[in-house]
Amino acid sequence: MIARAPTEPVIGPFHREWADLADRTNASPFVQPGWVLPWAELRGFEVELAAVRRDGTLVAAMPMVRTRKGKVTPTDWHTPLFEAIAADDAALTELAETLVARHHRYLSLGFLHQDGPTHRAFIRSLRDAGYRVRQRTVLRSPYIHLTGSWEDFLAAWPAKRRSDLGRRRRRLEEQGVVSLETHDGTGSLEDLLTEGFEVEASGWKGTRGTAIRTEGTESLYRRVAAWAAAEGKLRLGFLRLDGRAIAFDYCFEIGTTHYLVKTGFRPEYSAYAPGKLLRAHMIEAAYAAGFETYDFVGDADPWKMEWTDTASPIVTVEAYSPRPLGVLARTAGLIERGGRWAGRRLRFRT
Repeated sequence: MIARAPTEPVIGPFHREWADLADRTNASPFVQPGWVLPWAELRGFEVELAAVRRDGTLVAAMPMVRTRKGKVTPTDWHTPLFEAIAADDAALTELAETLVARHHRYLSLGFLHQDGPTHRAFIRSLRDAGYRVRQRTVLRSPYIHLTGSWEDFLAAWPAKRRSDLGRRRRRLEEQGVVSLETHDGTGSLEDLLTEGFEVEASGWKGTRGTAIRTEGTESLYRRVAAWAAAEGKLRLGFLRLDGRAIAFDYCFEIGTTHYLVKTGFRPEYSAYAPGKLLRAHMIEAAYAAGFETYDFVGDADPWKMEWTDTASPIVTVEAYSPRPLGVLARTAGLIERGGRWAGRRLRFRT
């Protein structure tokens, strides 16, 4: 069935079922109502939930939003991971077949793990139904398999890198008292977020206009933090010098995965590698807590690839119905893309 879910922040009975299914399956934070509903409200969308029930119990769900072109997943560069929520493969297959059978003229499924369960189920259903399918890789998402111990992880590093990490820590300690903290948000949450967002905006993200504050998304991250703290899923990491925060992490911990969502450091301390020192602390803590995956979330930036050589391709799938409206939508899309391509060539030549 397709059940509509309003965007009010209060979680009603149906939202509770959605949240409970997400909890049972350790779903990514980016498909849980605590993230999706504030995101949709900020963007001005109404959320619709594609859902499958078995003996009255919700066993699969996937939030979608309606745009001028058609149905799309509630994803953008702030939500760079997406998977349908499903109790098992059969429920996921039924979800894909049910949604595809509604013959939406256009479907866009963003930020899926290539060859992940959602990608496989929908590609199969879309092609079986005769949809024209176009997919492209939008990023490579780095992660660490937390096998062995933190000591084993460090031992695999070149000796020069290990010694540099220790040297940077000693040099910073010469400047004052260094402390590393992790908070779950159950105390002084608003103050911690204000402090952390100020650190994140102080560096290159603030200069480029991609920091939480400069992008106008602070309300989203505050609301989501309040939800995650109440659910025991929030982790805020700080590196401090004489009590002043000089590096900050905004993270989630769900199931066996630690998700690094946002991070930043004060550029005036870059000689001491505060981001690297905080990263080492947070990865060590993830090992100690027994997590299986440290997910960097987002693209394979060079600083992330210093910690891992493993990254998962993330793709966006666009599908056009074989019915007349789908053909028209695909033609319009080709014309629109052609116009953008021509515009880029003209700009390049001037």
